[in-house]
Amino acid sequence: MNLTNDPSRLPSAGRLGANSIVVNGLPFDNTAAKFWTTLFDELLVEHPTVDEVVLEGSTGGLLIGDFLTPEAALQRDLNQLSGGGAVQQTLEEVIAAMEIIGPPAMVHLTAKAGESVLFSREMEAEALDADILPFLIVWLLEWGMLAEWAWNQDQVRSDFMAEDRNRQLVYLVKFNLVNRHLSEGLYQRTLSVRFQRAPRVEA
Repeated sequence: MNLTNDPSRLPSAGRLGANSIVVNGLPFDNTAAKFWTTLFDELLVEHPTVDEVVLEGSTGGLLIGDFLTPEAALQRDLNQLSGGGAVQQTLEEVIAAMEIIGPPAMVHLTAKAGESVLFSREMEAEALDADILPFLIVWLLEWGMLAEWAWNQDQVRSDFMAEDRNRQLVYLVKFNLVNRHLSEGLYQRTLSVRFQRAPRVEA
């Protein structure tokens, strides 16, 4: 992911993003942990006063627990198919659907410092698109200790602290997710994330 135009400027810890984080006493080294910390770091490189990022995009379907482990969910679905013919048929249906629907929708990013908008633009598809966004949103919901039944309410909010023990940093995160049903399972999702990065203090 590259949101900044000046990769030579790095945070004081020396690189962008965490290899792993600890949230609620549990370690995480998944793609979501690396994405969110890298996003925060890149925004701070570009605009040191940034304290909020808003991501907006139209996504299909509900947010579900399976999105936390998409590889396992895919394997389970494949195991439920009977024989190679069913797998081939499913793949052909998926490819045909993709050709009809076209490429995923783009995600719009707005960076803010207090009430001031620093910049607002579409994210590059290779960094994030609307098909991937739900898989990253659910991890904020999980780290915020929200029950799955609440994930698709009209408005969801929580907070958490993530520790990057390798770089001795902490991220304080507060988020607000607005889920607006558009039609036929299509949702407009607006995710506002307020964040701070600070040196980690040993207890």
